[in-house]
Amino acid sequence: MRTAIAFLLLGISNNVTFCIVLAIAKDIENGGVGVVFLALQLPALLIKTTGPTWMHLLGYRTRTIVQATAASSGLMLIALSTFVEDDMKRLAIQLLGVSLCSVQNAVGEPSYLALSSVCLRPASALAAWSTGTGLAGLLGFAWVMLLKMLSLSLLRVCLLSLVFPAQLLVSFFFILPSQTHGYASAEIEESQTRDETAAEVSETTPDEKDECEDESATNILISSPRDNPEESLLVSSEDLAPTKFHPLQRFKFAMSLWRFMIPLFLVYLAEYNMQSGAWSAIGFPLDDESARNQFYRTSNIMYQCGVFVSRSCGQFFTINLYVLWVVPLLQFLLLAFFIVNALFEFWYDWSLLSMCFVSGLFGGTVYFHGFSLLSKTTEHARKELAMSSVSMASDIGVTIADFTGILVQGCIYRFHGIPGATFQCLSSR
Repeated sequence: MRTAIAFLLLGISNNVTFCIVLAIAKDIENGGVGVVFLALQLPALLIKTTGPTWMHLLGYRTRTIVQATAASSGLMLIALSTFVEDDMKRLAIQLLGVSLCSVQNAVGEPSYLALSSVCLRPASALAAWSTGTGLAGLLGFAWVMLLKMLSLSLLRVCLLSLVFPAQLLVSFFFILPSQTHGYASAEIEESQTRDETAAEVSETTPDEKDECEDESATNILISSPRDNPEESLLVSSEDLAPTKFHPLQRFKFAMSLWRFMIPLFLVYLAEYNMQSGAWSAIGFPLDDESARNQFYRTSNIMYQCGVFVSRSCGQFFTINLYVLWVVPLLQFLLLAFFIVNALFEFWYDWSLLSMCFVSGLFGGTVYFHGFSLLSKTTEHARKELAMSSVSMASDIGVTIADFTGILVQGCIYRFHGIPGATFQCLSSR
């Protein structure tokens, strides 16, 4: 139970700063939300795509400290930038702060997904983590909306948000059972002997049976299961353990997980095109900037509600790999609907938020069941590396969506004659 609570809180604290930045994106660059999204995603893309080759060299304790430091520094930069009078300099400082907030999420997600996979109850840890990340979206946007209702400035919003990096440290160092704190990564502890491993396991108290295991121990003591009902989906069958992989082998192994990465990539590509593109160009009435800002925040809250519901309820049902591939296609249909609707306004009132909720359901479903299926069908010795590697797919999708989202927002603005877009489309009606 203590481990589940810790992963729930880690999921919240790891993602809430990311969601707060999404919520204040229009305060930073109103005419090009995608610019802020890019600053939020490019560092994450770099970290997650290269992470499988080096992240195992850092312990979970070190990674958590890096996360908290990056998030705190980023929020401070965004807050202090409000004292800069020059618009371009202020934007540059804010985008730097956004990028630092991105580092927190980029380091944390693959780390805690990997750590959850080597727990004695990995399904429980993954469910708690997914629920926490879903809650983070709701909390992040609700937090910003509440502070805005209190007429607090961007400066005060960011300073008050420093409570969340502090929560991350508390969740990891004081709530997560202390056995996990010293892991270098579970993978680089291979220098332990069999006797040392056996001694550590024998010293585990009954109250600690819910804790996460050191994967170096599992590499020695636990053989790969062969009675999985979806054995045909097993990611690997070689005897070579990840601890012996050189960087190129790690990268090749990550690419072998394409059947899980592509659905995650596609669903994030579609939903972030909605968020940074179509939803930022909808408002009732459309020509009112405050109305567009209100719809942007409210639509994102409804999206986060859908994410929370699907990630929290995912443990109560399962889907197979084929359904996992169908859901992103449905998400693309939703993207097409929102773009066409933003242009021609055939369904144009607040009931449109129901479709934002559905997009969150689709996104959360692919996230939870993709990682759940991956965890169930990967050899135990490679599970930690697999979970951390697949997480890069979402960031690749989001980064591409941030570029295309700028184009989508600009074209919709141009179509309706709205000034202020970062990118201007060439055609107009």
